[in-house]
Amino acid sequence: MHFIVRIESFDGRDTFLHCGNGEQDHLFAVVGVDADGRAEIVDSAYRSYEEAAAAWPEAARAKGQEA
Repeated sequence: MHFIVRIESFDGRDTFLHCGNGEQDHLFAVVGVDADGRAEIVDSAYRSYEEAAAAWPEAARAKGQEA
């Protein structure tokens, strides 16, 4: 199953993640989850949920179906 998730930039003491393009500090990614519950980012760098949903309609349909 695939899901669209918003990933925000983060600056921690030991870890950081910078994403976005200078105008926004987040991006949307598509995460695949297998039958064993392992998750993996399979596509990323979408500027909006709508952009990701257009590319991955099956992930958009999964919204709200999480257990």
